[in-house]
Amino acid sequence: MSQRTTTVCPRCGLVRQIHNRRDGTTYCRDCVIPVAVTEMELHGTWEHAAAPLGITSNSLRKRMSLDSRLRNALMEALAFYHSPQQRIARNITIDANGCWRWQMAISSEGYGRIDTEYAHRFSYAAYVGAIPDGLELDHLCRVRDCVNPAHLEPVTRAVNVRRGNAPNAILSRLGVCIRGHQMTPENTYYRPDGAGKQCRICIRIRSQRQQQRRSSVA
Repeated sequence: MSQRTTTVCPRCGLVRQIHNRRDGTTYCRDCVIPVAVTEMELHGTWEHAAAPLGITSNSLRKRMSLDSRLRNALMEALAFYHSPQQRIARNITIDANGCWRWQMAISSEGYGRIDTEYAHRFSYAAYVGAIPDGLELDHLCRVRDCVNPAHLEPVTRAVNVRRGNAPNAILSRLGVCIRGHQMTPENTYYRPDGAGKQCRICIRIRSQRQQQRRSSVA
């Protein structure tokens, strides 16, 4: 159990009645709550919050039932610890490019996972808000395990694919087809079903090869 005496509090520097912990650390009554709150915000456990008072977690809960100020402060600190922003902050490292690299579960596609959803979507919702209907998040940094909301932009599926690193996306940005033909307006065929575009030169080449195969068979 803690003992009380009058001495200088190491936190506020005032001569007050203090709580003596087993390890010799002492805090006055006014400083016990802020210190306990700090421990709760950092660790999220009753054991850590009880340490500044020099008592057990069970004793802390009993004390909370008698001290509404302590109870309210610790419950707010616990909510802070479990807030989406803090869950993200505890599980990232920040690289030289400002990417928040996810340190927990990573999907087979390279995206961070938290609970049952993608970590970058969780982060965007926590810091910015809901993703607009019909849009998905594009990593502007092109780092899939980054969850920095400043590196995420809601875009349509078509835009996201076009900006990606897939071979077709890269060729599209270069303005050429898979065989290197320039995709000029005159050389671009847009499919009627809206399922993309094709190179007219490649279409003619395929058609000629099909005709040659049919001729050889005949």
